[in-house]
Amino acid sequence: MRFSERAAELNRLSKMYAQSFPHTSKWLKRMSEDMLYPKVTVGEVNADWKDVIQAFKNEFVGSDENREYREKCYTALEKTINDMLVKLGLQRSKEAFDRILPALEAGTEALNNLGRIYLELVKSKNLSESGRYYSMCFMYLLFVEGVHDENIRVLYTFRKATEGVSIDYEKIKEANIRDFKKKLDPIFFEGYNDRIRNAIAHAKFNYVEANKVMSFRDRANRFQPEYSKSFSLREFVTQCYGKLDDFCRLVIFYFILLGARDVVFLPRPFGKTTFKDHA
Repeated sequence: MRFSERAAELNRLSKMYAQSFPHTSKWLKRMSEDMLYPKVTVGEVNADWKDVIQAFKNEFVGSDENREYREKCYTALEKTINDMLVKLGLQRSKEAFDRILPALEAGTEALNNLGRIYLELVKSKNLSESGRYYSMCFMYLLFVEGVHDENIRVLYTFRKATEGVSIDYEKIKEANIRDFKKKLDPIFFEGYNDRIRNAIAHAKFNYVEANKVMSFRDRANRFQPEYSKSFSLREFVTQCYGKLDDFCRLVIFYFILLGARDVVFLPRPFGKTTFKDHA
């Protein structure tokens, strides 16, 4: 691939970040432009890449009350990937990444769909507070079933690869998400609550107008006692929905950046000091 083609691909990827991570988008675009400069050096492109990653981390972590959670989440994900790179090397890590690429592409599509649903439902100006809360509960269920579970399985596959165990991703799709908790950083599960998921899926939740909370109920089984808990909308967003949303967006957009890094650096058909287009 010519570097002009790589630059065009980076420019295309920059547009994917424009809405959620505008500063990251600008740095990707700048990098794509720098790559077209005839005398750009390898060092300059490496510096550009560090700026892209730093911009993404800063934007993702943000500055609101969940900043600490997001920073821990970012650090844990970065460590998961770096551990694999150190243990397996770049080529074998890329092979592991390529094996689960269809799952990542499906996750990106699901996240985009959820974004559109969010705009249509949760952001509707005609919704009452109870209507907005109910909409977010349905969104939470979709996140749990459509994105979070896939992301956890992907990260579990990477962790096992780091340990030298090749996992057939297709064979773990039916496993319960709880089966992966012992192998992954607990921060990845912080927004996940299977009791709330069950309450929503089984229609055992209702809005209490008197104190403006949603009550969630899940029946007892042989593993767990009966569950009953209420959250205000703000509590639900901060403790459950917001964290799940943050984790899912982080994994998808971080992996897109890993693909962008491949566009720039693999393979390396340039000279010792400057990038050059090659057929």
